[in-house]
Amino acid sequence: MSIILNGARLAARWHKNQKRDDTGAPYMTHLIRVAGRVMTLDEMEECDGAAAYLHDSLEDQAENFGGSIQMQEEIRRECGQDTLVIVLGLTNPSKGMELPRVERKHIDREHLRRCPQRVKRIKLVDRIDNLQEILHDLRHGLSKRHKFAAMYAGESELLLKESLTGADSTLEQELAQTIADLRAIC
Repeated sequence: MSIILNGARLAARWHKNQKRDDTGAPYMTHLIRVAGRVMTLDEMEECDGAAAYLHDSLEDQAENFGGSIQMQEEIRRECGQDTLVIVLGLTNPSKGMELPRVERKHIDREHLRRCPQRVKRIKLVDRIDNLQEILHDLRHGLSKRHKFAAMYAGESELLLKESLTGADSTLEQELAQTIADLRAIC
């Protein structure tokens, strides 16, 4: 069976009850969009598609499914070591740290800065999708979180400048434009 399908099934199980913050839409819709787009990029492999489905699993669901180590073992078994390495690159190491947000985000940017290009390309797609969803929700009155949106746009700008530049110029331009579009309404 395809490791992409295995990744999708793991993600569907782990994120089954998770919802998007503002709309309450199934979280899986975000993962499907990210994985679908990742698989359309040149030079991406099956492990990238599987990792795109699983990119938030360790951060969001570890305490619900036996802990990070158990989940990592399941990813390795079902999707392979390469997928696990990519997922670990996409996982914010500051998750669970009791530090101010600005310090945690700095740690996460430093971690990502050292990751391979394939990880950065998936992170670009993920961030674009998150920002586009926030933008859509604000434009259509589905969210009133303008302050959060402005903060997230600023964090995304730092992420692009400090960690993701040089990974994929087309995605970088799209992210920069999405940030600008969001800032225009916040």
